[in-house]
Amino acid sequence: MRLKIPPAILGLVFLLAMVALAQLLPGWRMGLGPVLRGAVAVVLATASTWVAVAAILQFQRERTTVDPLHPDRASMLVTWGIFAWSRNPMYLGFVGTLLAVAVWLDQLLAVLLAVVFALVLQKLQIEPEERLLEERFGETYREYRRRVRRWL
Repeated sequence: MRLKIPPAILGLVFLLAMVALAQLLPGWRMGLGPVLRGAVAVVLATASTWVAVAAILQFQRERTTVDPLHPDRASMLVTWGIFAWSRNPMYLGFVGTLLAVAVWLDQLLAVLLAVVFALVLQKLQIEPEERLLEERFGETYREYRRRVRRWL
């Protein structure tokens, strides 16, 4: 794996950077009112958390690894449930949570940081995981990849 720290820790670093950015550059606002901003942030955070937790629970039910640093320990390819909608629901949940924070902070540049986080995850974590899964599960994984989108 090219990413040597867990994606959740990387997400926390990006979250802290978003908060710092909101403090340092308060002029870069989205201009949403506090009620709308709060409602959108809560809905987005709730949905994102649900997606990530559903994926984790599904992996645990199937007794396969949730450790992103060791996808080589995957005992099976999970393609049903939440994984029928997204090949990376845990990462989708992380990105959605960062977007919720950006909305809550009313910070346009924080949205950009959430996008950068998604791109970093894709390049350093998801693409190496996909290569490993293709090696491990072959045509079954290739068929799954054709059928289900990476993000959503």
